[in-house]
Amino acid sequence: ASYLSFMANSQEIGHNHYDELSFILYANSTPIVVDPGIESYFSSSKNTYTSSASHATVQFFNGSNYINTNTLSSDQTFATTQMLDSVSATVGSTTGGQQDREILYYKGDNEFYIVWDQISNAPSSTRFNLPVLAVKTPTVLADSKKVIVEGFNNTNMEVTFLQGADNIEVDTMRGAPKLTVR
Repeated sequence: ASYLSFMANSQEIGHNHYDELSFILYANSTPIVVDPGIESYFSSSKNTYTSSASHATVQFFNGSNYINTNTLSSDQTFATTQMLDSVSATVGSTTGGQQDREILYYKGDNEFYIVWDQISNAPSSTRFNLPVLAVKTPTVLADSKKVIVEGFNNTNMEVTFLQGADNIEVDTMRGAPKLTVR
């Protein structure tokens, strides 16, 4: 069994993280895609932990930096059937761009998730961040848009980027792997 939590708020919730349209994912009671939380709201690491770069979301480039997402979204929807769940929302960027994210969960024998991001009116590039919990550095398969993540408790994940993944990098955040896709 797995579960996914999706962050989509139409009103401020007060925790001041730039994590709109981000998600976390557990399978077999094991975290795979994670939210790093925060060490302390009073330390120098606060900006690292609250930034969009630390969450499974998209960032827009403003000409000099990748910027944090807005803290509110719109058009939130959720639907469920016996075989498929879907959740979606939209967030705007201060650059004028917009991200529409839909996540589909197929509940068949081989359950899987599809994260579909549609980016519009982006004046420059975007990047997708995916912080993962892995037992070793994720493997980016050569000449492919696939990444293999070996998780704890033999809970593994294959990530396939269907388009827009010209550059897949494995970064770290406080020692934990994070995929950055441009």
